Amino acid sequence: ALQAEWKRTPLARNDYQVMVRPGPERLMPRRRPGQWLVSGASGFNWRGLEIRRAGDADTEALLDLQCAYEQEEVLIANHQLNRAVTRRVLETSLREQCIYCASAGNLMVAKAGTNGCSWRYAQIGGVFTDPAWRRNGIGEHLMTAVMGDIFENGYGASLFVKLRNHPAISLYNKLGFDATDSLSIAYY
Repeated sequence: ALQAEWKRTPLARNDYQVMVRPGPERLMPRRRPGQWLVSGASGFNWRGLEIRRAGDADTEALLDLQCAYEQEEVLIANHQLNRAVTRRVLETSLREQCIYCASAGNLMVAKAGTNGCSWRYAQIGGVFTDPAWRRNGIGEHLMTAVMGDIFENGYGASLFVKLRNHPAISLYNKLGFDATDSLSIAYY
């Protein structure tokens, strides 16, 4: 409707499915972003991978993975990645949000975390597995860890996923997320 009123065609458009998973029945006191209470153990090993909560010291190790995520999922055609900006945003996220990572030795292979909170929900974003490591269950383990922290902090979980990303939608359905709405982002 807005596109017709403006009489302009967007340069790009992404269509998303909005998905939510309510938190536990008995909600704990909420903490503000940056004050996340970490659930369970600090990390664990699974199939030779270390899955753990990421921190400030992981900026350099996660930067290439974050850049790959932005190039695949965020940037639209004809837009260039600004590595310095990506680094600053990643540093802030590692400090203020709940980010988990999976590594094989010194190589970061996947990440997932929160990127915002409302009164009832923490939004999950930046879920990304290196293409060479996909379809091995890593994303499910990262999402389970992130959701554990979200629920322990008294929130439900929300996210939005591109409609064409069928593997991610299947994973989120498996993890108990329900589709609640759709949205489109148009770039002019």
